[in-house]
Amino acid sequence: PLGTSPLPLLLYQITHYSLTGFLGGFLRGYFNKRDYFKPKDDLYIFPILLILGLTGALITFFYDILSTFFGAMLFSQSFEYFLITYLLPINLIFTTTHLIGNVLGFVFILPGLIQLIIKLLD
Repeated sequence: PLGTSPLPLLLYQITHYSLTGFLGGFLRGYFNKRDYFKPKDDLYIFPILLILGLTGALITFFYDILSTFFGAMLFSQSFEYFLITYLLPINLIFTTTHLIGNVLGFVFILPGLIQLIIKLLD
């Protein structure tokens, strides 16, 4: 709603999403070596859901912390401002909601999406 991010934050976002794509490629290689990864059958099994959920949580957590950090550095250039901004109750509520939403998305949507993409590529 506020338009394009300022340049340092925009560069961070581009870098973060690029690394997220790289992590997806890494996980594909990791999953392909596992016996329980059967994308033509069922991916809604505990080991896959656990790995995808943890991955979603870590990606979201680091994104929230670092995007808040870069945003704070744009406005005040002090670490104290970042801590105050990040620890505000409204930001903690947002981060918690963001974490829960992304973990649920990674757990419930991503396995089906992986199966759909693999089916379309075959």
